[in-house]
Amino acid sequence: RTYGGKGLLTTGNLSIGAMATFSSGGYATLRRADSDGQCREWVSSERFKANILDVDLSEAEKVLDARPISYTGISDEEREGPRAVGISAESLHESCWHHAVRYDEDGTTPRAIHYEMLTVPLIHVARDHKSRIVELERQVAALSAASGNRPA
Repeated sequence: RTYGGKGLLTTGNLSIGAMATFSSGGYATLRRADSDGQCREWVSSERFKANILDVDLSEAEKVLDARPISYTGISDEEREGPRAVGISAESLHESCWHHAVRYDEDGTTPRAIHYEMLTVPLIHVARDHKSRIVELERQVAALSAASGNRPA
């Protein structure tokens, strides 16, 4: 931590555990230290992955059962601060989409949500809904044509 606009210089290790916004408008992305001690950003390219498997998305719609909430923090100072919005970790756990839930050390008590892990099921759900809409529109057009009506 630095104060008064001072820079940070280190010859040791530096870990950044969250996205940070700077007054200049820039961002520091989530980073991890590799086994060689180098700090690298998380990457999505398959070029950097091994043992790749497809995710079972047969129950992806369960993420829609998670409870959206508005809240303040629990400290006295945070209670008076601005409200934030998010998803209840407990409700996401109950919806059985455990991929995105971070648990306490006991491995069973929901603690937080890896929001980036919600992207995969939500894209799947959106694609599924899109294909259903296209099929319904096709059926309506076919029924309209068969009855001699023009679709609106």
